[in-house]
Parts: sequence; C-alpha cells; structure tokens
Amino acid sequence: MDIENFDRREWVFYWITIVGAKYEQKLEEHLKNEGLDIPSWRVLMLMDPDKPRSVSFLANQSITKQSTMTRIVYRMRDKGLVTVKTSKEDGRVSVVSATAKGFKLREKAWKLVKQSTNETFEGMENETIDELNSNLSLIFDRL
Repeated sequence: MDIENFDRREWVFYWITIVGAKYEQKLEEHLKNEGLDIPSWRVLMLMDPDKPRSVSFLANQSITKQSTMTRIVYRMRDKGLVTVKTSKEDGRVSVVSATAKGFKLREKAWKLVKQSTNETFEGMENETIDELNSNLSLIFDRL
C-alpha cells in the first residue's frame, strides 16, 4: 500500500488500536463499579492462587514498565488486594500474591466483564474467535 492510497480502514494496526481502546473504555466502566482500575484488573487476572508472581512477571505479561508495575502493586497492597514479599530464593525479587479480598473482587468483576465479552462476540462462531486469537498471537510474537 502506497501512502497516496493509504486508507486507515485497510490497516490492521488501526483496527487493533481502536478495538483495544474501545475495549478498555468499556472495561473501565464495569471495573469502576467494583472500585477497580484497568492496571489493577490486569494484575488480578494474572494471579494464581497457588503461585505467587514476581513484579517482573506481572510487568512482562501486561506490557508495563517494571517501575510502573511496582507502583501499581504497592497501591493494590495498600488497598488489601495483594501482599508483597521478598523472594526466599532471590532477595532482589518481590513476589506478589492476591489476598482473599483480591480474589473475591476479581471474581465479582469477572462476571461483569464476561457478560460484556459475551455481548461483544454474540453471533460469532467459536472457530472465528479462536482464529482471531491465533492470528493476534502470531502478530504479537512477530513484534
């Protein structure tokens, strides 16, 4: 595609960007009702009840700078949503675990987000959604 013939509607990253932004707008509406923001939601969704997560893991998985993730995690700790401890294996690493309050909030928020997601994909075949996920994963890996 030449610049002279550029049409944003034919540019895949235009769609990726605006769909992502629109999703976050909608997500933010639901999360506000539960007292959550998007960064805190991301952290809670990355938590595993049986395995603490390092701050660097959370930053990497959410494409967030580590210094920003550290601030997010400590803000969540102050709200009682997570605990932060120094790793026993490596004193330079902070490990994060969701509290019962954090998991309960994640579950409540998930119900709202799941309903919104279902409405968004209503009428689409599971195979289409799977193919979309696969293609986006491939694009991500190439970036």
